[in-house]
Amino acid sequence: MTCVGEFVGSFRLSDRLFEHAFNMDVEIKIKRIIGTIIFLFFIFFPIFEIAGVYYNGSMIEMTIPGRGNIKIYNLVMDVNGTIALDGNLLPGVVEKISILKDRLDIWLLTANTHGSQKKIDLLLGIHSHIIQKGNEVEQKKEFLRNLNPETIIAIGQGANDIGMLEMAKIGICVISPEGTYGKTMLAADIITPDIISALELIENPLRLVATLRQ
Repeated sequence: MTCVGEFVGSFRLSDRLFEHAFNMDVEIKIKRIIGTIIFLFFIFFPIFEIAGVYYNGSMIEMTIPGRGNIKIYNLVMDVNGTIALDGNLLPGVVEKISILKDRLDIWLLTANTHGSQKKIDLLLGIHSHIIQKGNEVEQKKEFLRNLNPETIIAIGQGANDIGMLEMAKIGICVISPEGTYGKTMLAADIITPDIISALELIENPLRLVATLRQ
């Protein structure tokens, strides 16, 4: 009887261990399934909200008190004087634009004054739009019209950027080491001390909300 009792006890202990191991295995599998579902959700539905700012693939949506709901799909920038000096990209521009490329469609407008635009395009991974010399304000405005100005943040600093900063939903004028045209500053919604500060506003759009709220 003692041997039988020990056998039965041993069997019950083994049964409990098996049941415990089985339950742990099921729990681990469930956690893995849940983790996979969450991962796939953010891959196929990259939508999330932070305090009134929505990110949805290549779009930023903001609710700005006094301005309402704004959906930005495009970032349009002047090149020389804005993101480059004497034909060379300013420090930090490549890194900032690489971040924003996942959030917005980015467009470069330039007269290619220094003949270095191919090099700049290669560094940024963006194909620029070359404008012709003469009537440059209107050429830039026409480019914005074709995209829909209501979906655009524009950045510039020169005299030929006045029209696009006025037309864009949000116009940002940067203070440039090349110099900044006075009337362009007046045409902008926001003025920043440099291009990095301007790009960081877009990278952290709650700063835009804070500046533009009325």
